[in-house]
Amino acid sequence: MRHLISAGFPVCFILLTLSCAGSRPTPQAREILPTIFLERMSADRHGILIEWNVLEAAFRCAGDDLIRPRPLAGFALERQELGSGRWTILSNDLPVPTRHFLDRGAEPGGKYLYRVTARLQGGTETATETEEPVAGPPIWKLSFSRAAKLAATAKAMVDVKIEKFEKGVGKVEAKHDHFEGDQIGWWEETPGRGPTPLHPITLPDGKMITVDFNVGASLKAIMPVTKILQIRRCKPIYDKTSGAKIGCEPILEQEPLQCYEISYEDAEGVHQVNDPSARVLATFDRLCPKHLANPQVPMGDPQLVEAQALLQEADRLWSTDSAASIKIYQRLLQDYKDVVIRLQVRNKVEGRARQADE
Repeated sequence: MRHLISAGFPVCFILLTLSCAGSRPTPQAREILPTIFLERMSADRHGILIEWNVLEAAFRCAGDDLIRPRPLAGFALERQELGSGRWTILSNDLPVPTRHFLDRGAEPGGKYLYRVTARLQGGTETATETEEPVAGPPIWKLSFSRAAKLAATAKAMVDVKIEKFEKGVGKVEAKHDHFEGDQIGWWEETPGRGPTPLHPITLPDGKMITVDFNVGASLKAIMPVTKILQIRRCKPIYDKTSGAKIGCEPILEQEPLQCYEISYEDAEGVHQVNDPSARVLATFDRLCPKHLANPQVPMGDPQLVEAQALLQEADRLWSTDSAASIKIYQRLLQDYKDVVIRLQVRNKVEGRARQADE
């Protein structure tokens, strides 16, 4: 048995060498059905994505006559809610090239089995099923913003947005301020009656329903933290004689930023997130329009200064030793992760390629 696998095509073939009588397989030869591989199943807020591949088979006779099985006619996909024992047809006529399907009908929080059936022309079928159940889309999504510590209280607060996939309805959401120690999703709807997880929601069609927003999580802490921003800004250059400004150069500086780190706990453990409204960025540009349009490497970071020198050396070598120049470009892409350096290298390489084409 030998395998022929082509990287450019999604279908593989197994060739079986058998002795043949004339151009026909011997009586021991039998049709080998395609094998279906379920490659990946993943869930997000859109549904469950099922991906598969197919390994087809063929006979090869001694006279080099290749006898393939009947061609594929298409696929069918079914879903079973775990424990129900009932298969639901999601599609009965998926075209031959199909290798994935997005199940938008899976309920959040559910668990499912899937079965993919390959149909051959003439009626023969072969199928495969998932060995383990696939979890449906997540029920909850939490977002935090506007964290602050109020002067009138010792507790900090944060605005929590709760998104929920409500069975039979779809996505609903609610937003409310929470203090440290609060159960997420619980707040007063009627003054004096205490917090409740049941809150009224107005649907797009105007209908009002009551939704349970009990996330099963508590807000543990809202802690002020200091993040260090890498700031790119332009430093003025002045003429030594006249004192007039003659230009500027980009430099790199560090600047502290006060923001909040939020911790909450659910059944899976403690989670920590940053308040995104604080704009905690790895790099923040305060460059002039000229340098913002054509960013240069800031001169405050020794590693970036070294990378800039290597880039200039690669440019110098290009006309006399292109192989050495390419090695430097490759080193820059491998060793330096700064986005500006990588962008400059990419632009240089693309420019060299266009020159070669011309």
